[in-house]
Amino acid sequence: MKRLFIILILLFAVPVFAGPSISGGGTGGGGTTLSCTTDFPVLGSGQCGTGTLGTAAYTASTAYDAAGTAAGKIASTISDNDLTHSPDGNSVFDALALKSPLSSPSFTNQVTFDEVVSNGNSGASKTIDWTAGNKQSITTTGNCTLTFTAPAAPASIQLIITHEASATTYTYSWPATVKWPGGVAITNTNTSGAVDIVSFLYDGTNYYATGLVNFF
Repeated sequence: MKRLFIILILLFAVPVFAGPSISGGGTGGGGTTLSCTTDFPVLGSGQCGTGTLGTAAYTASTAYDAAGTAAGKIASTISDNDLTHSPDGNSVFDALALKSPLSSPSFTNQVTFDEVVSNGNSGASKTIDWTAGNKQSITTTGNCTLTFTAPAAPASIQLIITHEASATTYTYSWPATVKWPGGVAITNTNTSGAVDIVSFLYDGTNYYATGLVNFF
């Protein structure tokens, strides 16, 4: 009798756990019902679908992009510069969308460039493609006619000219769209290893140029 009494106590004393479920289309195995949008606000209501909390098998809603991923939505927010992205009040996406738009970004620290694009030796002619980078270089190895491929938009750009390892005199012929102060182009330095730096303000049509010469 005493042994039976102990067995009954153990049977009724051991709790039975049932996994919680998410309401709003969720299916669960009993236990406390949780609200996806209330108890898990970080998810955002657009991300609450069907499934159990234990397996996180709920599906993303159409608030996500076509790929159905959060990463895709972030990429979409960045690429299309759309400040209206607000996937059901998701604070992460909202905060991202409120950053400076790509059309007029703001910078709080130093702006740097990945590299100075090298155009190698000048030869008799050389095309400088300004879409490849704002800072470019060339080594003078002969009398050279330059051609410019315009930047995608107005920009401040620079060309670093290094004379080859000789004292041979070479000249550059500049595109007609390059405008110099007083209409007079710089005289490039013809000392071995000398460096000239030409800066341009491109306004969408013309390149307004100034030069600093004879660095060595």
